[in-house]
This record gives sequence, structure tokens and C-alpha cells, in this order.
Amino acid sequence: MTSVTSVVNRSDTWMLREVPTCDQYADALRQLDLGGRINQRQRDILAALFYTQDRTASATELGQVIGCEMPKVNNAYGVLGHRISDVLGLGLTGHWWTVLSAGYQSTEGFMWEMYPTLADALLQLGWVTTLDTETDALTDESVYVEGEVRQRVVDVYERNLAARQACIDHYGPTCRVCEVDFSQRYGPIGEGYIQVHHLTPISQQGGAHIVDPIRDLSPVCPNCHAMLHRHDPPYTIDELREMMAIAQDGAK
Repeated sequence: MTSVTSVVNRSDTWMLREVPTCDQYADALRQLDLGGRINQRQRDILAALFYTQDRTASATELGQVIGCEMPKVNNAYGVLGHRISDVLGLGLTGHWWTVLSAGYQSTEGFMWEMYPTLADALLQLGWVTTLDTETDALTDESVYVEGEVRQRVVDVYERNLAARQACIDHYGPTCRVCEVDFSQRYGPIGEGYIQVHHLTPISQQGGAHIVDPIRDLSPVCPNCHAMLHRHDPPYTIDELREMMAIAQDGAK
């Protein structure tokens, strides 16, 4: 990726016109790590954002998770984006955070939404894991912050709120891949908990579009959500079900 990559505004969301692939992110992060050009604070920010609901949070919320002031989070995130841009030859002259995430302004602050391919790269490098539940990955205090992020995401995306809820009302709060029901597994604390997967990533929609909550969205658990995005474009629900069935048969 040697040409200048532009930043575009789609439906009030700023993002790269061409988002790097998982392998490109992984190679860039590996180079920076080997060269001592990524510090622990930057790695902590990436991990904290990865583990938040929908991988979306503000700098203030991430700062609460990792115990760092918001201006320092902003600076560390921007510096890391700048360095990755240089490694990949993106040619950006500003908006460095768009190298790592899409972003939009909300009443709660400016929100960063991690690109799926960056999330996949972090998994590939082993810097994060989906083997345990998200709550296992963070401290109890962080879980409360994470819950705030989830509610704020719903409030910001008002145009998606009805579609998201209609999707859950139709399918129920059960993962359509592995069929996990968090209320059955964890009791009352898991009641209604589920993520909603866009069968076609928002970044590929090209702007505002009509969402069919039954055809375009699907409730999935965090682990299956991450596995769906291990491929670009994402695996289909049926493809991941088949992979799980094959894996389970092989384990017998």
C-alpha cells in the first residue's frame, strides 16, 4: 500500500477510504514492536478497545480502563496511528487515529470504533485472546466502564437502535452460531446480553443505507463475532457453524 490513502466522512463517521488488511496491520505492529516503537500504554489502549462492547469507546473511557488521563490516551493513540501510517506508506498528514479506527462525535465525546482487520491482527499476534469471556479479560472496575460504552453506542447510533432491537426481538438474545444463551450460562447477569453482527460490514456500505434487521443483522456471542471477522470478507453464519461442527466431530 504505497499510494496516499484518503480519509472520508461517511454518515458523520470518519474513516480510511481503504482500510489495511489483517496481515498489513500485523506486519506493521510487529515491525514497531521489534523496533521498540510501540510502548505498553499503546498496547494497553489497543487491548482495552478490543475488549469493549462493539470495540467502540472514547479516549476518556479507555483511560478509565487502563488508568491513564484522557490527553495521554489521545496522544498515545495518535502517535501509534502515525507510526503505522509511516510503516504502511499510507501518506496521511493528519487524523492519525483513523489508521486504527473509524470515529464519530457523540454527546459523550469522540468515539473510536476499531477496524475489524486490526482486531484480527491483534488476535493473530497473540496480543489479545477470545478464549475467555470479555469480562475475564478486564478488571471488575473496567467491566462497569464497558457497560457504559455499550449503552452509549446504542444512544449514538439512533438510526440503528430500532433495527438492532428488532433483530434481537426476532432471533432472541441467543448466538446464531453456537447457540449460547448468556442468561442460561451465567444467570441473571447474562439476561439479554448479546452482540449484533452486520452480515456486511458497515465500512463496506459506502454511506447511509437502509438496514433490514432480519436479513442484514444477526445476534452472535463475542467469541463467534470475533471468529466471523477472522476472514475478510467475514465468514457467513453457516460457514462458521460448519467449521464448529467439523471441529467438534474431530474432537470426538
